Amino acid sequence: MFTHRDDPTRTATIEVQSPDPAVVVVAYTDSKGGTRKKTFKNALLYRAHDAALRFLLNQEGFVIRGPQPGGLRWMTKILQPYRGMIGHAVDPETGVVWVADAIDHAHRIAPDSLAEVELALDSGNTSPGCLAAATAGGAGFVLMLSWQRRPEGGLVRILRLVRLSPDGREAAVWAHVVSGNGLSSLEADAAGRVLGPCSEGAALYGPDGQVVQRWALEPTTEGGNPQGALSRNGEWVVFITGATCQRVHLPSGRTHAFDADIRQLYRVQVADDGTPFVTARIGIPYGLFALGDGPPRRLTEALGAEVSHDGRWVIETLVNQVRLRDAQQRDDYDLAPIVREGHFPVLGAAKTGHTRFGRPGRVVVMTDAYTLAEIDLDRLDPPTEEND
Repeated sequence: MFTHRDDPTRTATIEVQSPDPAVVVVAYTDSKGGTRKKTFKNALLYRAHDAALRFLLNQEGFVIRGPQPGGLRWMTKILQPYRGMIGHAVDPETGVVWVADAIDHAHRIAPDSLAEVELALDSGNTSPGCLAAATAGGAGFVLMLSWQRRPEGGLVRILRLVRLSPDGREAAVWAHVVSGNGLSSLEADAAGRVLGPCSEGAALYGPDGQVVQRWALEPTTEGGNPQGALSRNGEWVVFITGATCQRVHLPSGRTHAFDADIRQLYRVQVADDGTPFVTARIGIPYGLFALGDGPPRRLTEALGAEVSHDGRWVIETLVNQVRLRDAQQRDDYDLAPIVREGHFPVLGAAKTGHTRFGRPGRVVVMTDAYTLAEIDLDRLDPPTEEND
C-alpha cells in the first residue's frame, strides 16, 4: 500500500490487470480526497509497471511507509532534479539512512515513518557532487567533491568532509582539502572514528573531529584518486593507489601489500579480520573481489554489492533482484553462491542497486532510479534452480 509523502491519509495501489499485453492500473486518492485511476499499457509488463511506479513516486509523491509485512519493509524516492553521483549509509543501530545526493544536499530519512530532513550544503558554486556517506555515533557524514579554476589556468579538485548532526539539521566542515591526492572515499567504524581525506592524503578522525593519524598517499597511476576503507571494529585500514592495495593494522602498525593489478576501481572495503575487498576490474572481468595471498577471487559481478563486517556475506541488487551470497563458499561458476534471494518489482526496472547492510537482518537498497528501500533478509527465499 502506497501513502502520500505529505499526507498519509492519501493512498494508492498498483494492479496488474493483464500481463500480455500488459495493462497496469493505478488507483489513488488525489489532493481533494477523490479517487482516481490511471491505466498504463505496454507490450512488456515490466515497462508498464515501471511507468506506473514513476507516476506514483515522481509525479504524485507517494511512498511505502513501514513496517510492511513482507520482505520489503518500506520504500521512498529521493527527489532531485539532477541525475548524478549519489551515496547512502545506514546507522546499524537505529536504521536511520543518510543520503548524499548529486546536488550537494544531505538527507536524513527515518525508517518506517520516512520522516525526512533535507539540508543544503555549500558547494562554493562549483561543479557539485557528493561521493559518499557514512554514519557514526548517530551522526551522518558526507564527502563532497567540487572543482575550482586556478588563477593560472586549469582546475583544482576540492574535497569537503562534512559532519551532520544526529537530527540532520546542522552541518560542520571537518576537512577542506585542495589536493589531487586526497582520499576520495569515506568510512566510519563502530567507535565513531571516520577515515577521510586530508591534505597529505588520508586521515583518521576521532569522534570530536580531531585527527588521530595521517597517511601520505600518491595519486593513482591511471590518474584517478586514492580510495580507502576502515574496518567496522577499527583495527584495519586499506588504501588503493594505482594497482596496489596496502593494508595497515592500526594497533601494531604492521603493513602488508597485495599486488592485484587493480584497474578502474569503484570501491574498497575491509572486513574485521583484515580481508580486503575491491569492486573493480582485475584482469578482464569486473566485479567484487576478495584479496589474499593467492590470486584475487571474484565473488560477484554486481558493482553495487557490499560485504558484511565479518566478511561472511555479500549482498547485491541487480534490476529488482536482491541476493545474499556466501563469501566463504564457491559455486559452479567460481563465484560466491547465492543462498537467499527475493524479487521486488516495486523497486522498478533500474539496472543496478547499491546495497548496504543496516539494522540486524536488514539491508537498504538505493537503485539508479533513486528509489530507496529496506529489505528484510529473513523474508528472502532459497535460490531458484537457474541461480543455484
